[in-house]
Amino acid sequence: MIRVKEYKSRNLHLVRGFTIIELLIVIGIIGLLSAVVLYGLSSFRASGRDARRISDLRLVQEYLDSYFAKCGYYPGSANGGANHVAGTPTACALASDPPGQSGLTWRNLNTALAGSDLGIPLAYRIGNTSFVLPVDPLFKPGCPGCYPNYRYTHDNTFGRYLLWAQLEDATNPVLQEDLDGPQNEFLDVANGNQPLDCGTDSMPPVFLDTIYCVGLGG
Repeated sequence: MIRVKEYKSRNLHLVRGFTIIELLIVIGIIGLLSAVVLYGLSSFRASGRDARRISDLRLVQEYLDSYFAKCGYYPGSANGGANHVAGTPTACALASDPPGQSGLTWRNLNTALAGSDLGIPLAYRIGNTSFVLPVDPLFKPGCPGCYPNYRYTHDNTFGRYLLWAQLEDATNPVLQEDLDGPQNEFLDVANGNQPLDCGTDSMPPVFLDTIYCVGLGG
């Protein structure tokens, strides 16, 4: 009789489940691993969006070079200012600066390039509006009239321009090679017509600059 009780006692000990503490430890480890995986996935996606932003601005630079080669100035005025070439096609003057401002919005830049007979392919269409310019990967069509994150501006001669975007990864190496600081000759319509702020280079281990500025500026 004693042997049977000892056998049952040992058997019960072997099939005993996890304690609450052990379960909490396992759940904590799973949660930690999930957080690490999600963070890595989020960083990977952000890097992918930044790569597209950089590629987008380079593509727009090619469009602007073609526009300048045809029109003799960069988009931004109905007459092209001092660099206007006499006899250029009317198509070069389809977009004007907003009243009292000297930097085109992204939408107006799209109008200038789409109507300039440069053969720029259609990127997409929203309603009855055609777009040849790329937009930020996080852009939502529900924001009427605004293209967050991408900006374009020109100087007073229409002979220089700047393109502006905000990246997500402050450690991206392109941020060490772009223009930095306030650009006094290039006004930012999206920021009350103040000088376009191209950020400031930051050094490791603290990375702060996420503003990417390229173009014929400085």
